[in-house]
Amino acid sequence: MGKRWVVFLFLIAGVLIITACSKDDNENSNGEQFDINAKLSLDNLSGMFYGFRSDFGGNECGGICWDIYTFLQGNKVLVGVPANGGPEKIDCTVDSCQDYTIENGQLIIGSDSFPIEIIGDTLRINDVQLTRVTPVPEGTVFNNQYKYISYSGLIGITGGASSKTLFLTLNPDGTFELNGVSIGSVGGLSGTNTSGGFTDDTQVGTYTIENNTIELTGSDGTVENILFFIHDGNVNDIQLGERNYYVDED
Repeated sequence: MGKRWVVFLFLIAGVLIITACSKDDNENSNGEQFDINAKLSLDNLSGMFYGFRSDFGGNECGGICWDIYTFLQGNKVLVGVPANGGPEKIDCTVDSCQDYTIENGQLIIGSDSFPIEIIGDTLRINDVQLTRVTPVPEGTVFNNQYKYISYSGLIGITGGASSKTLFLTLNPDGTFELNGVSIGSVGGLSGTNTSGGFTDDTQVGTYTIENNTIELTGSDGTVENILFFIHDGNVNDIQLGERNYYVDED
């Protein structure tokens, strides 16, 4: 009887160890772990990478386009922002994961192909320099008002142009506030008129950040999980989904 209890206790201990290991901070919903310290290699890409390119005129993505790639096991890749937060939240039954191959310096995804290379310690895809996304360090304090600007067309020059500025405040007590202003123009050239106003009602609520996911809970109880990371370790420069918010120090 005593031996059976010893075996039973060993089994319980084993289950607890396995459970703890399965919740690794860099493991996604598919049970996949990302080694953020692994040496870059086109033969074994892993994790999320981001970079930006100019969008003059703002017709594609409001002035700056953020290219985001997450490389998964089994030669799968997610292009763009995950549906439910950071790379640790990727679930290929929900997210649009695709098969990829790399041949002759080309990243092939479906019918599309892009030049890909590693120069030094930097990954480049489609001539865009990419940086690896790393988890937000535990205990990081946010106490800033951030600004995000996007536009379409040239205000005061082209008709139908518009500009939007959002202000996001993250407080150290875990509360947030989000509001914004928009400016639009009608007509064209010398006949252009401009007007401005608030875009949306002010949103307030609470937030938590874990790994690369920020969970926003509105005052109405609405919960939203969004990709979140810090640019170059600077808490004054953050990313929420496809939007780059920064502290205006001017």
